[in-house]
Amino acid sequence: MAFERIGPAFIWRGYMKQEAEEFIKEQLEKPLAPSQTTGGYNSGVNDARTSEQCMINPTNPYCLKVKQAVAQLNEEMWNINIFEHCSENNFIRYNAGGKFKMHHDIIYPTNYANHVSRPVRKISAIVLLSDRGSFEGGKFALTVDEKRASFDFDQGDLLVFPSYIRHQVDELTSGIRYSTVHWSYGGF
Repeated sequence: MAFERIGPAFIWRGYMKQEAEEFIKEQLEKPLAPSQTTGGYNSGVNDARTSEQCMINPTNPYCLKVKQAVAQLNEEMWNINIFEHCSENNFIRYNAGGKFKMHHDIIYPTNYANHVSRPVRKISAIVLLSDRGSFEGGKFALTVDEKRASFDFDQGDLLVFPSYIRHQVDELTSGIRYSTVHWSYGGF
């Protein structure tokens, strides 16, 4: 396996590089809507996230390739109880000024009685689609041992981490940053 460990996360350098440019073109044919927070509804925290996005069908070949890597990593490294690998997938565009403040991806259901119909996000995966030289700012950061760990990743890099890890996208100062985010779900 070609994963490299970065704190609690794993990165597979260049995993989706061949697909990146064509996938951007394909997704830009769809209308993009302002990104929201807290499970797809507007939480009223308007300055936490500034980006646009659209959903990607989980059966898209691009998503299936990400799913394969996430399932393999989970099996080899964590063995987290997952029954829906990469079932929620979004294409995201950050323009200059775009950002996503520190947050985690876990969404707890209000009904804990039925974990199959109301699963929890357990694994997050992000692919940077843009060439790193095409934008400034927009670094990705994780919280590791209560400290910020910021790093660059480049076009096609796949980053995978447990959804409870706090993370953010720093403000973009110029250019456009395209990425995808994928969530895998499981029960308690």
